[in-house]
Amino acid sequence: MKKFLFTLVALMMAGSLCAEEYLYIENFEVAQSELGDMIEIPVKAHYDYAVSAWQVDFTFPEGMTLEGAEQGADMTLEYYNRMGKATSLKAPLYNSDENPTRFITAVAEAGYTQDKVAYGCVKWLAGDYDEMLLLYVTVSADFKGGDIVVVTQPSCGEEYEGVRPDVVPCPKGQVNEKVATVTVEGGSVEPEVTATPTINVEDNAEGEYLVISATGDGTVKLYIDGMQVSNPFQYNYQDEEHEIIITATAQEEGKEISETATLTYTVPAKAVEPPVTEQTEKPVITSEEDDDLQVVHVTATGNGHICLYWDDQLMAEGNGTATWDIPYGEDPEGEEYGVSATAQEEGKLVSDYALATIFVPGKEVTPPAPYQTPAPELTYVVNDDAVVFTATGEGTVTIYINELRAAEPVATGEGTATYTIARGEEDVYVSAWATAQRDEEALVGISESQYVLIPALEQVGPQDPHAEGMWLVLIDKNGEPVYVELTPGQGAQVALDYPTYGGYNAEMDPENPDVRYYFLIDGVRYGAEVEDDVTNMGDMAQTLQNPLVEGENCYVIPTGYNYLIGVYVASDGSMFVMCAQAGFTGIDELVNGKTVAGVRYFNMAGQEMQEANGVTIVVTTYTDGTTTAVKVIK
Repeated sequence: MKKFLFTLVALMMAGSLCAEEYLYIENFEVAQSELGDMIEIPVKAHYDYAVSAWQVDFTFPEGMTLEGAEQGADMTLEYYNRMGKATSLKAPLYNSDENPTRFITAVAEAGYTQDKVAYGCVKWLAGDYDEMLLLYVTVSADFKGGDIVVVTQPSCGEEYEGVRPDVVPCPKGQVNEKVATVTVEGGSVEPEVTATPTINVEDNAEGEYLVISATGDGTVKLYIDGMQVSNPFQYNYQDEEHEIIITATAQEEGKEISETATLTYTVPAKAVEPPVTEQTEKPVITSEEDDDLQVVHVTATGNGHICLYWDDQLMAEGNGTATWDIPYGEDPEGEEYGVSATAQEEGKLVSDYALATIFVPGKEVTPPAPYQTPAPELTYVVNDDAVVFTATGEGTVTIYINELRAAEPVATGEGTATYTIARGEEDVYVSAWATAQRDEEALVGISESQYVLIPALEQVGPQDPHAEGMWLVLIDKNGEPVYVELTPGQGAQVALDYPTYGGYNAEMDPENPDVRYYFLIDGVRYGAEVEDDVTNMGDMAQTLQNPLVEGENCYVIPTGYNYLIGVYVASDGSMFVMCAQAGFTGIDELVNGKTVAGVRYFNMAGQEMQEANGVTIVVTTYTDGTTTAVKVIK
């Protein structure tokens, strides 16, 4: 082996420096499927300085056997030779003959230059290397995991009288040890067992007590005769000598609990003190009533430690005096309490009991004041046809309306009440107030009286909104009229969706279910002299053949389909009417000859709707960009 080492060191540069370096293996797992097989383990390196040689020893856990090793990718060094040519060198790896788990490597001497500076040999530079060498190990089928210990030691060499010496540790003597944990996938590593703790017993040397403790690693628990006690524990001597069994356990984090340490110890009897014969003087018990605090102050005074009892229960104690306050009772005639007290001076016997009977008066009970219900809130709102009063409050709420406070209630409710006064032909003034009562025991809360005007109804014009102007009236499918306002010089178009069967009020003509329409001018109904039919005229318009006459007759549209009706009123009052089936795609002309691009419906607030409903503004847009708007009341 020595000859081999001389040969190895002959490859090294004289005077090479030591490096702060170590090799290590990261924690890893062995899969269950790999048990019984050979696995590959990469060994990594870290250098703080340049290094040219090192020695490493491995220690493997039970069940893992080293099969061999080979150089890793990071053992190949890139450098420039003395001619300045880039080249590479792979450092040799040697296995010790004496120790099969020891490996030595050294970079062969090979002069190179770097930045025009010549160096004696190639070295690994400072830094981290992911793969210096690869280990091949086999794991037994029953491998349970464990630790791999990696110990590295940098090596040095120097020239001595022209002879290369053996590879020896650096003068710094640096040795680095790294541990990697190997676990089995799906299994567990056999935990270490914590060392058994040590039990210690010390006498306080005064014959009073023992100090018992246990020392060990991690959490140490102490037991005496099977009962856990504090660690350390003060064990008092007793009258007779006896034995105790002391046990202790310890457990470090991540390790199994230790074996139990056991010690049988003989405790000596405590020292016998001479008997005490002198007795403490009996204390004195006094009492004083305190009406302000509604208590009776009971005080026992004497020598030494005083204890005050009631019914054998300790109620107060103190040095020289003890005081107990007894609150006044519920019984208005009062109660009697039998109290006792003892005193004891240091070194003397406890005194005889002092006895006393204490009278405790009953409480002075003051009946609670009744609850004052808050006054309710009374508001009113004037509507178009009435004035509505609303009162809100706690419990039962009642509204009163009259010119006199003694008026009968007009409305009652729980939490709220409302009452409505209709508006008449003349203004009326009334007084209004409200009361609230949370429950029968509570006081009534009363609001302030309000003098309120019930205004007369406003006088309005004609009730019929169609009394003036010109209207087209269509009978809908429910027999109800739909009014379309007409304006001279403008057209009106209405798309009807009324099926003919049951399409109008059957009381008008039960035998004829066809759709009808007529005109209403300044409140007067106009139609045909007879119920003329208006046939489907396609996209053509015609002037009404029959003049408008006052009467009850209607124009009839005898069609079995949905339809579109258009009306144009000229400035001279003449009318043009177009009627066509809505299903025909060719119907796109109004009587004024314009092509309809679209129809939209809006309510009186300007919001768009899907169809006419109530008072509706119908906006028709034509292809020439013009629009018309008519008001429809449905």
